[in-house]
Amino acid sequence: MEEYKDFVIEDGVLVEYNGDDENVVIPEGITAIADWALADCDLMKTVVIPGSVKTMGKHAFAGCDVLESVTISDGVTNIGNRAFGNCPMLKTVIIPGSVKTIDAGAFWSCTSLESITIPDGVTVIDDYAFYLCSSLKDIEILGNTLTRIGDNAFENCTKLEAVKLPDSVNHIGYEAFDYCKALLAVELNNPKARICPNAFRGCNNLYYKPKTSRRRER
Repeated sequence: MEEYKDFVIEDGVLVEYNGDDENVVIPEGITAIADWALADCDLMKTVVIPGSVKTMGKHAFAGCDVLESVTISDGVTNIGNRAFGNCPMLKTVIIPGSVKTIDAGAFWSCTSLESITIPDGVTVIDDYAFYLCSSLKDIEILGNTLTRIGDNAFENCTKLEAVKLPDSVNHIGYEAFDYCKALLAVELNNPKARICPNAFRGCNNLYYKPKTSRRRER
């Protein structure tokens, strides 16, 4: 179809985008976005991902230098490995409750991202998911489904001031909040949660630091 001419689609999978639009709406009916499919789209400022998409591949939108806003519709179940890595202008991300996992490095070095809401439904924030999001100030975690925060997940989020974790969290990975220098408070009320060594290293202003476990678990 003419309106889809810029999208290369194979068996329902978006494998490449050849357009030059600033505002991109991925066609309804796409079931997956392939690895690197929209990476390095230098003109794209906004993107809407339809609910028909279930999975998002590695580096799917990585390196989109002017991307500012991402809307992920209800139906998407994961945000792939480094899917939005190195998108330095990304400020707004809407994540639906259908998402179960935020994969490793999903928002790696999104240095303009100031706030994020993790919806009820997400169970895992994987390793390096928000690594080097140096403008990130606010994290809101809704519901009680999140169980695991991976290694280095929020490392070097240097403006992050407070984190309230749901009781469902049972694992905070190695260096998960490493060098979050502005972090003042962490609320975690699960006494059985495993907190790996150096989870809060370099958080020198933290006045309540959950006790770390003796044994590192990967």
